[in-house]
Amino acid sequence: MRTVILTALAGIAFGVLAFAGVAHAQQAAANFQAMVDGAKKEGRLVVWSPLPSRPEAQQAAIDAFNKRFGLSTRLEWVPMAAPTANTRAIAERAGGKVTGDIIGGASIGEIITARSANLIKPYDWRAALGAQLPGIAEVDGLAEFRGLGLLYMVAHNGIGWNPKMIQAADVPRNVEEMTNPKWLGKIGANAFFLVPLDIMSLCMGEEKALKLADGLIANKPVLGRGSPAVNQFITTGQVPVGMTISLVAENAARNKEPIDFKMFSDYVISTENYVYVIEDSPNPNTARLFAAWLAVEGWKVVDPIEPLPSLLDKNNKFIKMAADQVAKGAKACRVENAANAAQIGRVREAVTLKLSGQR
Repeated sequence: MRTVILTALAGIAFGVLAFAGVAHAQQAAANFQAMVDGAKKEGRLVVWSPLPSRPEAQQAAIDAFNKRFGLSTRLEWVPMAAPTANTRAIAERAGGKVTGDIIGGASIGEIITARSANLIKPYDWRAALGAQLPGIAEVDGLAEFRGLGLLYMVAHNGIGWNPKMIQAADVPRNVEEMTNPKWLGKIGANAFFLVPLDIMSLCMGEEKALKLADGLIANKPVLGRGSPAVNQFITTGQVPVGMTISLVAENAARNKEPIDFKMFSDYVISTENYVYVIEDSPNPNTARLFAAWLAVEGWKVVDPIEPLPSLLDKNNKFIKMAADQVAKGAKACRVENAANAAQIGRVREAVTLKLSGQR
């Protein structure tokens, strides 16, 4: 009799769980449909982001998005860096009217800034869209920032060189080799904090990173405002070698410009970019749906037009290259928490003072 009762109770419990599961699925489907219906009524989306940068890539993305969800959304894409976008959105919210919906191309630092200003709040992406976009769990940010932004692009810092000017065997293997006096005036570097020494400090420590900064500065690098500028120095022959980023190097290579790229031999530096939805945005349903779609599926549309490497792309050559470097003994460096972001801030400030001759 006891066995019969226990079996019956187990059956009831299973039935309750099954019913709860069905009810949850039905509620999720209803929430998703409400989001799509809301997006149909909104009909517009304003994105503030530097990536993707090409108008044809942006248009391809909105066309595919509209087709995927049966929408006719009109897109306004403003090529605005995330720090600038945060500043504008914070000012607009203070004034009572936000005009943007989405901020993209953001680092963890920008997410922290936006969170501190209540510009973004946690959102349960998995519950809202997990059934329709299953890959969303993999791009739902790091544990400390879960629900705030979605990881839609990852690039890697490394060394670019002009194969018309230098043989691959003669290219430095890492930043330390770039401090050798033989590279005096022959290295291109980012004028913004000598990126990626900031992220690299998370692996080697602040003291060593700043010592490398001294060595680079002593070699009088040709400084450019951002990786695209450094890349141009390389492809135009102004310098044979420079510190650049895989995303930019790949874009130049696709354009048949003379550049090769490799990662540092000792550290694999990941630069991760997030997309997030501004609180009180004018088109919240469209914004959340587009942000999630871009991170999970949209990269497949954009990447053939303009490099947009996603962690979900298991065949991406740079993600494979990074894994190979780690397998060979390189140490992986990435921003994982607020403490990391604070350390990067300190290194950036110190390097900036060194570049200006104040330290």
